[in-house]
Amino acid sequence: MSLVSCGAFESSSKNGSSSGLESSFSCNSTEDLSESGSFFLSKKQLSNTIEDLFGIGALAQLNVALSTLPSESYDSDLRKRTSTISNEKIQAYFNIAKDTADYVVSNNARISNVFGSCASSSSFTPTCTDDYIKTLELNS
Repeated sequence: MSLVSCGAFESSSKNGSSSGLESSFSCNSTEDLSESGSFFLSKKQLSNTIEDLFGIGALAQLNVALSTLPSESYDSDLRKRTSTISNEKIQAYFNIAKDTADYVVSNNARISNVFGSCASSSSFTPTCTDDYIKTLELNS
């Protein structure tokens, strides 16, 4: 994936085709960065979220991926984050998400723990998904 002028996406694989699974992000803009209206989780917030959703085991497994997330910067006078979205940050978030998904689905016990016992059965139904979403609503 490539962010053209930091505003539009293009997708391509390492071999140049548009159907590859490998992707990376790059920003080719030479324009000044404007203040982002988007919000993103800090490394601590993301670590806490992963631990809350997937357990301490997931956090331990994802430590290397989490360590690639760039540090945040803050303006203590204005009391706000001054970090912006960057190529490195988006790539780190993508890798963390992919590694988290790989961790969860690589083991039937984890699939059951995260999504419920119906998720690892051979007769997966939409009700299983609905039940999982309801448990997220109850826990939030």
